[in-house]
Amino acid sequence: MEQWIQHATERGLIVEVDKENPAEREGALYGVSVSDHPWYEGGVAFDWSPLHSMLKASAVYQPSASLDNVAEGSVLTSMEIVRPWEMCPLNVAASKMSCFLEKRNEPNSRLFRFVKGGRGEQTARADIARVLHGVAAQLSAGGLDARIDLSTIVIVGQSTGNAFDTLLKQTGAAYRALKDAGLAIDAAQSNLEPRAVISYGNNRWSTLDYRSLKDDDVPGFLVDALYCWLDDRCAWRCEAPLAATAEAIHREFMRLLAAVARNPGVVTVTLTVDVQRRQLVDAAAPLLVSRAAAPPGQRRWSRLELRRFVHLVGLDQ
Repeated sequence: MEQWIQHATERGLIVEVDKENPAEREGALYGVSVSDHPWYEGGVAFDWSPLHSMLKASAVYQPSASLDNVAEGSVLTSMEIVRPWEMCPLNVAASKMSCFLEKRNEPNSRLFRFVKGGRGEQTARADIARVLHGVAAQLSAGGLDARIDLSTIVIVGQSTGNAFDTLLKQTGAAYRALKDAGLAIDAAQSNLEPRAVISYGNNRWSTLDYRSLKDDDVPGFLVDALYCWLDDRCAWRCEAPLAATAEAIHREFMRLLAAVARNPGVVTVTLTVDVQRRQLVDAAAPLLVSRAAAPPGQRRWSRLELRRFVHLVGLDQ
């Protein structure tokens, strides 16, 4: 926690406030908490649910609607924005309600508040979504077919002619435009080279053929998919974080396996066979505990492809 607070302060995400000041101390009454958590990005988790329970319920969030009409045979690229939560300042009222104690229930704990959107806060989510959709609109105005999926900018190419070369040039232009605008791109979680859209039926698609995954790759892929889903649940669905226990992460992994088993043929491994399922769980166990991910140079799937998998097996329904 101390390291995260130091880094967040240096990046201008949070500021320390005087907890003896009644106006500042009042913000802590909204119950926002930040805690060490091994299962989430950056090793910390944000629980905004006490604050959100006092606010007007937000509309059902449907982030992937713009990707519903991507045609089979199209080619596309994806660019993953680094820490989009740090793009938008919070308004004064939202900032005051975002106060949190460094260590809850300790009298000498320092008090902080967010000045830029905290990951998973509803107001911040709405602001960031507007910014990213505005970016996509500007790219589209320049002749690109740009879509947004959470923190990913997707450039869709046509399925005719020299689509690959055209999309490669368009992606290069979009990448430079985003960098010039101050947006950082996580190349390791992006697909900067065009990939073909593969249909799985019922308007479900991806640019990764999950059925082609080698048996040795399946445990690591499923662990990556699970952690992607857990981060998105907190960050974009604004749900409370999972309990920080090995039992909780194991239970979520079994939920993912059950969802995969309900969709036979998505991956080659047969999860309906008890022996194979136990072997997969055993292989994934050390990766789950350490939240291990493939090194950037070895990652073979993008953030978009992990999200499409979660959507394909219905885990996000």
